[in-house]
Amino acid sequence: MATIYDKASLVMIPSGVKDGKAYSIKPTDGSGDFTFSRGTDTATRVNASGLIEKERGNLSINSQNGSAWGSSGVTIDSTTAADFLGGNDAVTITATGGGAAYVYADDNISVVSGVVYTGSVYVKNVDADYVQLTFATSAFGSAQYRNFDLTNGTLGGGLGIDAKIVDVGGGWYRLSITAVATASVSTASLVVLVSPSASASRIQAATAGQTLTAFAIQLESGLVATDYIETTTAAVYEGITDNLPRLDYSGGASCPSLLLEPSRTNLVTQSEVFNIDSAWFSSGRPVVETNVTTSPEGLLNGSRLTFAATHTLRYAPELTFTNGYSYSIFVKKDIGRYVTISALFFTTSATIGFDLDEGTCQAGGVIEPYGDGWYRISVSKSVAGDADKSGYFYLYSTDTLGGTSSTSGNQLYVYGAQIEEGSYPTSYIPTYGTSASRADDDCSKTGVADLIGSTEGTIFLEGAYNRAASGNNVFFELINSPNQLVLYMDSGTNELKLYNSENPTNRLTLSSGDNRGVNHKIAIAYKDNDFAVYRDGVAQSVTGTNLAPTGMANIYVGQNRTGGEVGQSVFKQILLFKTRLTNAELAALTA
Repeated sequence: MATIYDKASLVMIPSGVKDGKAYSIKPTDGSGDFTFSRGTDTATRVNASGLIEKERGNLSINSQNGSAWGSSGVTIDSTTAADFLGGNDAVTITATGGGAAYVYADDNISVVSGVVYTGSVYVKNVDADYVQLTFATSAFGSAQYRNFDLTNGTLGGGLGIDAKIVDVGGGWYRLSITAVATASVSTASLVVLVSPSASASRIQAATAGQTLTAFAIQLESGLVATDYIETTTAAVYEGITDNLPRLDYSGGASCPSLLLEPSRTNLVTQSEVFNIDSAWFSSGRPVVETNVTTSPEGLLNGSRLTFAATHTLRYAPELTFTNGYSYSIFVKKDIGRYVTISALFFTTSATIGFDLDEGTCQAGGVIEPYGDGWYRISVSKSVAGDADKSGYFYLYSTDTLGGTSSTSGNQLYVYGAQIEEGSYPTSYIPTYGTSASRADDDCSKTGVADLIGSTEGTIFLEGAYNRAASGNNVFFELINSPNQLVLYMDSGTNELKLYNSENPTNRLTLSSGDNRGVNHKIAIAYKDNDFAVYRDGVAQSVTGTNLAPTGMANIYVGQNRTGGEVGQSVFKQILLFKTRLTNAELAALTA
């Protein structure tokens, strides 16, 4: 039996994507697929497991090709050694004696001063009880190294932000070291050494004959070693890569939505490392323990803050805004029920309390659950009336809602701090030493007049306009200039409205009141003097002469035809029909 969907000329239900493209289910020949661009690698999404997903990559080339590794003081056999994945790609390393014994996969990696990097490798002891990881470049300094004891799977001596030894079975361990680059160079590499002891200082001589097997060298930006990515002659990236549309599962959704956002910059230079003085003011800072809990990313890169009465986590630089700011951070209760965000400006300060037991907050704040006890808390405020529009941001752990004095002994888990220019917080933008920007999401389909009804037709949309910025933000535009149909959110009222170029003086309001984040099903049927609009199963009042906009050829999603008027929106379905559906069909489609 034919369904309404069978009548559609185009069906886009977000499910399949690749770089530069969001696939449509119909037509099946690809002629209805949407083109997409973003052009930056700092975007994130909430994946199907409910976890924040970033781009990640292995910067180290020839990651498991031992014959291409550099070395000193060792012999390398890369022919038959079994690796922990069941293959034979591991490398046998034997110290020749008389000096330091080490290997490295590549010494031509570019690193940036101030950025956090993690190097990792899998090793198995043959006759070498100790291993040391360090970096073959002055960019990390002589203090960044760590020893590992393979006899009992424990950390030895050394320095750096963090180090881990993880037993992965079969005698294999994954070793990792995390450090901050102190200079920008193009000759960095992770170095794997046969170490004389668990307490050896950096790069010491090894005893002849000491042997281990090594596999899968990885160097990446960030606080932790992520799943291994094999490389050959170039770095390899996975996750939310450049120009990949984001299928987002926020709020525990079982089906994804296409997430579209404007360009934003995270002004926080260290969004996950909270004890670096250039980013987080050292005076009165809580005690910071890095990588002690699983974050909303599903990795062990959440930090714990321990407060004294005089402590507050303050972002160090004073920041100046043009119109308004949004401060957000992920928090999880340990000891202490309340958290306060305080933004101190000349005349437009804001102090908002958050209750981590109830998942609620005072007026002016937003608290969003992220699972496993994590919340993203945020404060947004206009600085239009401020004398100098500059100020500082503070975080307190208190025993009173909205208090600005921390309670001694309180502990709080934190992750992912973000400060951005704008009237609402956008999706998380990770930073590891410098501020980072995410370009706007650009989604459109042009030159498809054959899929759009010329003198009559129907548009069906399901989604939500989460937040609108200044101006009228376009949700969906069907156009062949000068003819156009535009569904947009009025940022002054947060109401959804419809503009028809054939009836420009009669803009139809589809939703009264504040509709930010409200999912709607909307159908717009057009035909000369037979115009109809349904929202959530209910017919909307359409007055005045409504002529059909003819000759439509182009579709723009989450933006207008020039790429402007962008807010934050999510789409669950987009359908086009080349005929005006009946009112009964419109009601059924939007119910």
